[in-house]
Amino acid sequence: MEFSPELKSYIDLVLQSYQQYTGEKLASNIDELYNADFICASHYFYEDDTRFIFANLKAQELWEMSWQEFTRLESRYSAAKEEQAAREELLTKVKEQGIINDYQGLRISKSGKEFRIEKACVWNVLDLSNKIIGQAVKFKDFS
Repeated sequence: MEFSPELKSYIDLVLQSYQQYTGEKLASNIDELYNADFICASHYFYEDDTRFIFANLKAQELWEMSWQEFTRLESRYSAAKEEQAAREELLTKVKEQGIINDYQGLRISKSGKEFRIEKACVWNVLDLSNKIIGQAVKFKDFS
């Protein structure tokens, strides 16, 4: 897949932020992250919403969405309706703490299939001046 220079720069920040918070390397570049054997997605803070800007292949499969569908989705709609308030609480907590390593929550795919993500790592994406510009999630476990 071909990625824009802007998205590549953003994903560099996703990777740098993850390493800053965890001390571990998530991936070497956007291509490696896109094809990783774990689920990873990131939303960006726009003026009035958070919209996905990245979803790797595993995330697209799990949510049953194409790249175009996923990256046009307001991220709150990735959660089941009854879970959206809890999701907002989580994201506020991550903004304050920087990272949470053991998140679990109910999500919903495009076809309406519900699944529970478990042991998810959610972290703030920081720009070069350490301003929070988005958040990302990585996980392997779901049911």
